[in-house]
Amino acid sequence: MTEFELSRIKVGSPSLNSSGEYLFAPIYNGLPNLLVTSVTLRVYAANNEQPKYLDYTDSDIYLSPKSTSQFAKHIMLSRDGRVPRVSIVNAKGHEEKE
Repeated sequence: MTEFELSRIKVGSPSLNSSGEYLFAPIYNGLPNLLVTSVTLRVYAANNEQPKYLDYTDSDIYLSPKSTSQFAKHIMLSRDGRVPRVSIVNAKGHEEKE
């Protein structure tokens, strides 16, 4: 996926479940004709812990053009209750056939 295409895939405000073990984030596919089938989020530690970030990939996502889906993953960073910052670092997909 090109940098331009990747820039059209947006991540919304993340949240954690009550135990802080699962991260949820809405992902929006702003591309008009590309079906997104894999998204990698970089999850940054909420404090000065090591590692500073970990990448998590959801390869089971099915994100149609101009639609939103939920990214949900078990995370291994701090469970201090603070919601970490996230960014999209990679995505894969293909043209959607009509």
